Amino acid sequence: MRRSLEPIAADPARTHTHGGMAATAPSPAAERLAAWVDRGLRPGGLAPRRALLGALLSMAVIFGVDLLTGETVRLEALYVFPIASVALHCERRSDVVVSIVVAVALQSLGLGVHDAAVLTRVVDGGVAVAASLLAVALARTLRRHYRASEERAATDPLTGLPNRASVHEFVNGAIARGAGRDTFVALLFCDVDRFKLVNDSHGHGHGDELLLALHRRQTRAVEQVRHATIQGGHNANGRARTARKQ
Repeated sequence: MRRSLEPIAADPARTHTHGGMAATAPSPAAERLAAWVDRGLRPGGLAPRRALLGALLSMAVIFGVDLLTGETVRLEALYVFPIASVALHCERRSDVVVSIVVAVALQSLGLGVHDAAVLTRVVDGGVAVAASLLAVALARTLRRHYRASEERAATDPLTGLPNRASVHEFVNGAIARGAGRDTFVALLFCDVDRFKLVNDSHGHGHGDELLLALHRRQTRAVEQVRHATIQGGHNANGRARTARKQ
């Protein structure tokens, strides 16, 4: 039998050269894993229900491993991480309370199985509650700052309306969601003629007031507007919405 010695051709779609050396692009599995890790670490990146269920399953795993290792290995500190995950991704306080109650209950049950002294149970329970509250406070603070930075990056500082990058993301998402459906995306652009003359003649303060008044009138005149934005450096206004094809 003759064995072929021809080299295996690399997939050109997944390889590229850098500095004269060939490099392989990440595999789809690695890309999916990286995307999953990014969603898990980004505040609000996971759906609240999925985050809560994942935290409860993690607590169950910690409890099971704690029972198997016995008193030689203490795993109570690991309950803080699922609680922090719930506080990072879930908006409702009830979800955070549920995670803390479950964690403290499992920790107390584990100490009971190991026949720990009453004083040990009380001290460990108090430490667990304090650590959980600290983790929740830190996660909530991170969530607020992240949301605030996202809002500042996606809105116009004057009117609070979505900026150019935000409306582009909205339109692209609307087009993607409407693909294969009986919907389309409608755009309405309103140009403000001689707006620079208003700023030069009356000052930027009056120009800002004009933009705010214009947006208030547009909002009252156009119903069911899904997205309103400022385009072109305060010289034009745009509105986007999705509608059913007739």
